[in-house]
Amino acid sequence: MMLLKINISRGKKESKDKGNSYKEELLEGLKVVNHPLLRAFLVPLTIINFLFAMILVTLPSFANQYGNGPSTYGLTIAFLGLGSMLGALFIDNFRTKQRLGIMMSAGFILSGCTWLLMVFSIQLSEIIFYILLAISYSFIGAINVLFTVLFQKLPEEKMLGRVNTAIESIISFAMPIGSLAGGFLTELASPIFVLCLFGIGLIILGGFYLFNRSIQSLPDIDKVEKLEW
Repeated sequence: MMLLKINISRGKKESKDKGNSYKEELLEGLKVVNHPLLRAFLVPLTIINFLFAMILVTLPSFANQYGNGPSTYGLTIAFLGLGSMLGALFIDNFRTKQRLGIMMSAGFILSGCTWLLMVFSIQLSEIIFYILLAISYSFIGAINVLFTVLFQKLPEEKMLGRVNTAIESIISFAMPIGSLAGGFLTELASPIFVLCLFGIGLIILGGFYLFNRSIQSLPDIDKVEKLEW
């Protein structure tokens, strides 16, 4: 008898309303993301995410041709994670000592240069390869923390969920396309060429941030204020 009293149609209506509400909130988040400052951060980041997806697809082929196959691939993934973790741990000691724009541009440029050295070091020493890999990706790990804090600080509090959902959707959209492109490029060119594209992309991104006035005008991360609309 209790089951007969359950109003199923009401539940469907609420679910439909929630679906519509989610779409509306996502659209509102996308409008906020269109702010010039957020756009200046997101467009290059989307491109870098595209390139990173390419190298993830290329790594197995790279490990087979220039390393010891599965063991090299596994250690490469492990050191990517290690570098990211180390960067996230140490950035807290430096994030208030320099302007945000300087830290991000320098971090990307240093990461890109170290990445390029890492790619060619595999032919000299696999140990040096892993050390340079961890160093290169430690800058990315540190920058990821800065971005996380930045995207929490810039939008209004009531818009945080919508903005972050929109940002993640935009950045994640590049991943499958990059994976597809990486698969094609690996068949047509050397894996080293594909990996170098990521390092070059990081350097270009760092240069873009370095010469972008709106990004360079930002103070250190703890003093960043909310955007005006």
